[in-house]
Amino acid sequence: MPEGANNLAGRASSDGPPLVDPEKTGGLNKRRIVQGYPYLAFEMGKFPETGLFRRFSGLNMRNLLYLQAELARLEKLLQEIEEEDSQSSDETTSRYCCDWFFLYKSQRTDNGDPKQGVLLNDIQKKLRIYSE
Repeated sequence: MPEGANNLAGRASSDGPPLVDPEKTGGLNKRRIVQGYPYLAFEMGKFPETGLFRRFSGLNMRNLLYLQAELARLEKLLQEIEEEDSQSSDETTSRYCCDWFFLYKSQRTDNGDPKQGVLLNDIQKKLRIYSE
């Protein structure tokens, strides 16, 4: 086991952090390497197949479930806003469902109601995260 691997984080002494001499790195590094994560990363870099990393599968699944619930809520809200906008007496707002240009323009001018466009932008961001 590499020196310092039993204490991965290493501890700084009053003289500074513990260091590994260049001779102990097989001459691959001319500088001294701080024990702990820096040295462990150096060793793993020499032998990448030794790297072990958690996948956090449970947390990833939980995150996907939360994102899915959030997207479902946003989808329902979007449907409500689309219905409201389609029945608007404002000619521009009522065209959002049929003409992307008017929806897009509503977010960049003082004319029109930007609610739907802003919500769509939020949905797009969350969908990107969800789809990764």
